[in-house]
Amino acid sequence: MDKALEEKKSYEENFRTLYSQLNPAQKQAVDSIEGPVMVIAGPGTGKTQILAMRIARILADPDLQVNPSNILCLTFTESATVAMRKRLISIIGPTAYQIRIHTFHSFCNEVIKENSDKFFYADQITDLQKIQAMTGFIEALDVESPLKPFGDKFFYRKELLSVIQTLKRESITPQMLMEITLEIESFIQKNYDDIIAFVSRHAKSLKDEDCDLFLEKIHVKNPESPFAIMFQDFRDQNEKISDFKSKIKSFVENAEKDSPKHKELVKIYEQYQNFLAVNKIYDFEDMILRVVNLFKLDSELLARYQEQFQYILVDEYQDTNGAQNELVSLLLSFYQENPNIFVVGDDDQSIFRFQGASLENIIRFYRLYKN
Repeated sequence: MDKALEEKKSYEENFRTLYSQLNPAQKQAVDSIEGPVMVIAGPGTGKTQILAMRIARILADPDLQVNPSNILCLTFTESATVAMRKRLISIIGPTAYQIRIHTFHSFCNEVIKENSDKFFYADQITDLQKIQAMTGFIEALDVESPLKPFGDKFFYRKELLSVIQTLKRESITPQMLMEITLEIESFIQKNYDDIIAFVSRHAKSLKDEDCDLFLEKIHVKNPESPFAIMFQDFRDQNEKISDFKSKIKSFVENAEKDSPKHKELVKIYEQYQNFLAVNKIYDFEDMILRVVNLFKLDSELLARYQEQFQYILVDEYQDTNGAQNELVSLLLSFYQENPNIFVVGDDDQSIFRFQGASLENIIRFYRLYKN
């Protein structure tokens, strides 16, 4: 028997053995090839194995005739991509090398390299350049700026760099940050009397119906405001009314305190972006945003990648941030309501929460493709 044929049969037998060891729910996830699928499970429950098995299942289906290079698997760390590749090799053999397995950043870096004529900034900014640039921005601030405290004018330098990176990861531009800041100001101003009247009352004098009446009043005055919805989310029937009142009070106090800082942050954020553009450099977070922005502007380029990747799989989906989620959405946009997207996540664990990742992505996926 031909050696290649023997190896193929060996891998097929291995797949059948591994498949037989799956429980019914895992088998359903592996077999659900077409359309959007989300698997939510805790750590140690074999989520990554399911993802690998599903890739093998797609390639084994004779009706699909999918080329391995038409499958894109995205994860978060280089070690995870290596582990995924090794797992796939053990299941499907050398074919695993043809599957595009990337971190979000390495995928975008590859897109940039494959289309270097469309991307003009060649070098990544160094840490020293960041510090020097931020030092200059702070020096230029007015002496009374809330981001330039007397006695230690560079007190916020490190924090400002960190906040800007977080904003980029969530696809929030300087313009969007200003819009959000002004919208919060407007919301508080419009509802100030009602809010003060409510939080000024002693918690012991408040009943559930008082809280409901307050929320209803806020909702009626602000039917489209996300902050009215936020107030509703503050209300937990299992918590004390005093806790609800404290959340409302803290929101208003923090918003009033932070608003001047946010407006100054917008200026610095804009200066930082201009600095990158003038010097033809980019930072790590820009890698994803640059690809996202070009995909939005260049429909032909986007269509090329949409056509290539017929199946997209995302590991640890709860860790995706706004920019990463937007990248996936753009790649899937051609298929509208029924894209072949498979995400694996844990709704109780987010190792990258501090990097701007959000559980909202799992909820968003469910709402978008719930049918």
